Amino acid sequence: MNFSSSLVKIAVFGLATAQAEEFGIVWLHGAGIAPEAYQTIAEAVQDRAVERDQKVFFSIPDFELDLAAPFIDASIVADAFDQLKEAGFTGDKVILAGHNAGALAAQQYISTDSSLVYASIMMGATLDHSVYSIVEDGTSSVTYPVPTLTLGGDKDGVNRITHTSVAFWHQVKNIEQSG
Repeated sequence: MNFSSSLVKIAVFGLATAQAEEFGIVWLHGAGIAPEAYQTIAEAVQDRAVERDQKVFFSIPDFELDLAAPFIDASIVADAFDQLKEAGFTGDKVILAGHNAGALAAQQYISTDSSLVYASIMMGATLDHSVYSIVEDGTSSVTYPVPTLTLGGDKDGVNRITHTSVAFWHQVKNIEQSG
């Protein structure tokens, strides 16, 4: 895997204080989408964070063939974590985000090592069906090691609305009540 031209955007944090809460986001891009395509969104997130006295650091690794999955090498994600630190990130709240195929790669990484991941964001993708099970009372149990925000959508027919509907049913409507 080639990690050559990773994009790390270091924000101008404006009025964020020295005590501002820090977040790092490692963002695995979608198939055929250049990492630079996400820069506008990353900058908007950073601008909003300043309003909340937060700092957000991004690392968006570049993959060979612009394809994050299924060719993810754990060292690429580890290198992206290191780049956050090199950019000045001192916190421990790292969010592993993925768009499209990048979300599949993020899930693959998290399923093997979630120790450095605070939460995840799936964009244009849902959690794999293997994390859901139906318990005795008929509700859904979700077994995934980190809290996850799923942003459903479908532009190219890959993440059909039915996938998002099934995920919503398991993760929201039918979720097992914690005791």
